[in-house]
Amino acid sequence: MKYLKRYEEAVGVRLNSELKSTIEDLLIDLRDEEFETKVSEIDYHSQKERVKVVVSRAKEFTYRDIKLQIESVWSYLNGEGFKIEHFTCVEDWENFEEPEDDFTIHQKDKGYQWGMDPSSFKVTSIEKEFQRRPEVINSPVYDPMTFDRVNKWTFEISFTKDKIVVDKTRGHLSTNEELKPQTYISAADKLSKLGHIKRPEQLKAWAETIKQREVEAKHKMALEEAKKLGQFQLRFVGRGSAVRFANCYIQLYFNSDYYKNELLPEWMDFDRDNLWPQFMFGVHPVSEEDLEVLNWFSDGDIKGYTNRANGIIWLQDVYINLSTQSYKEDVEGGEKLPLTPSGVISIEGSEFSEVYFANRREAIKFRNLLVGLFEGDIEYIQPNGKDFKEDIIETWCEHDERPVELSELEDFIDKLRMTNLNRLYRD
Repeated sequence: MKYLKRYEEAVGVRLNSELKSTIEDLLIDLRDEEFETKVSEIDYHSQKERVKVVVSRAKEFTYRDIKLQIESVWSYLNGEGFKIEHFTCVEDWENFEEPEDDFTIHQKDKGYQWGMDPSSFKVTSIEKEFQRRPEVINSPVYDPMTFDRVNKWTFEISFTKDKIVVDKTRGHLSTNEELKPQTYISAADKLSKLGHIKRPEQLKAWAETIKQREVEAKHKMALEEAKKLGQFQLRFVGRGSAVRFANCYIQLYFNSDYYKNELLPEWMDFDRDNLWPQFMFGVHPVSEEDLEVLNWFSDGDIKGYTNRANGIIWLQDVYINLSTQSYKEDVEGGEKLPLTPSGVISIEGSEFSEVYFANRREAIKFRNLLVGLFEGDIEYIQPNGKDFKEDIIETWCEHDERPVELSELEDFIDKLRMTNLNRLYRD
C-alpha cells in the first residue's frame, strides 16, 4: 500500500502540473500590473484535490482589478469538475447582490446572529441567510532584512473536487480526468465570452497540439502491435505491369460483425454453399522509401487509404476457407453438415490489384503467422482493441446457432498448415 499511494501521488503530480500551468497562463496578464500570483496544489493525502490561487501586490487594489482573471480561472476549473471551497470575502447579512453570470464569485450560506426575539423581547441567536462576496484584505508582512512592517494586499481563493481514482490494472487514469483537447476548447469559449482575446487563441492552439500528440500516440501503439506480426516484403504491380517491392509491417483485423450478421446467416440460409471468413489486411511501411512505393502503387493517393486514427494503410482483404460445403444436406431440414475446411487462402484487392508476398519464403512466414494466431501462440491486439484469438473463440466457437466445434477448429488449423503457398506469392 505504501508504494501504491506513492504511485497515486505521482499520477496526481503529473495531472496537476498541467492544471497548474493552464491556471498560471490565465493569470499571466496580472504580472504587467505588478501583481504577484501563486498557484499551488495541496493536500495529496486526503480524498480531495485542492487548488489554491493567491494574488497579491505591495500597493492597494480592489477585487474589481483582478475580477476578470479570477473568473477566468473559475470558468476553467468549473469545467474540470472543481467547486469553490473558500475565498477572502466580506459577509453581508443585509444586502444580496445578484450574480452577473454563472462565473461570478459568490456564496450563499446560513448562520446565526444575535438578535431580539420580537415575541419575548429576549436576546437570542437567530438563523439567517447571508452572502459572501470577494474582498481584498490588507495582510502586512515584515521585511526579513529590516524587520519593518510592509503593507501587502492579498486575495486568496481555493477550489476542490473529489480525488481521481487510479485504475491499477491498466497503469493510467481510469476516467477522463486528463486534460483533453475539448477541455481547453471549452475553456477558450468561456474566456471569449468573458472578453478575452489572446488567451482563447492560445488555449485553442494548445488543444490542437494535444490532439496531434494523441494521434501520434495511437499511431505508435498501432505500429508496435503490427511489429509483433513481423516484417514482410510485398510485391506491388502497378499500371503497365511495372513491379516494385516494399518492406512493411502488417495488420490483420477479423471482421466479426460481417461474420455474425451477414456471412454466417447467408450460409445457414443456403445463400452460400461455402464459408470464407474475412480478414482485413493493412500495412505500415518500414521506411520512407517503402512509403514511396505504396504512394506510387496508389497513384499518389496513399493518404486516402490511410486510417487517420491509427495510421494503418488498408490495402486488401484475406479470406480463409472454413468450409467447402453447405450448412445442411438440403433446404428442407436435412442433417447439419460438419465443417470441411480446405485451408485455402484467397487474397482480394478492394481498391487496387492484389498485393502478394515477394517470394515463397515470405509466403511461408505469413502462413506460419496465421497458424500461430489461431493457435494462440502469438498475442496480438487487433486495431479494434480485441485480442485476435479471443475474438475468434467468441465469434466462431461460442455462436448460439452454429458454433465451430473444437475438433473443427483443430482441423481448420491443420488444413491451414498445408495451404497452397503459390496463391500467396504468385498471381
